Amino acid sequence: SAASDVYKRQEYKTFKVVENTEAMRYQIIFDGKPDAEIRTLLKSNGFKWAPSQGAWQRQITSNGKWALKKVVEKLKEMEA
Repeated sequence: SAASDVYKRQEYKTFKVVENTEAMRYQIIFDGKPDAEIRTLLKSNGFKWAPSQGAWQRQITSNGKWALKKVVEKLKEMEA
C-alpha cells in the first residue's frame, strides 16, 4: 500500500535513516546530539537540522540520494 511506502527505515547502532516521501526528505535521526565531527559531515553533505522533525534532512533528489549514501557509509565506519 502507499501508506507503507511513506517511511522506509534503515536502523544502525547509533542512528537511523528514514526516507520520508510525504515530506520529500531523506532524514538521519540520532539518539542524542551528534558530535561536532558528525555535524560537520552532515552539513558538508547538504543536510540541515530540522527541529520540528528531530532529524537531519535533505530533499529527496538524485544528489540527495548520493549524499545520503556517502554520509551513511562514513557514519557506519565511525560506528565500527
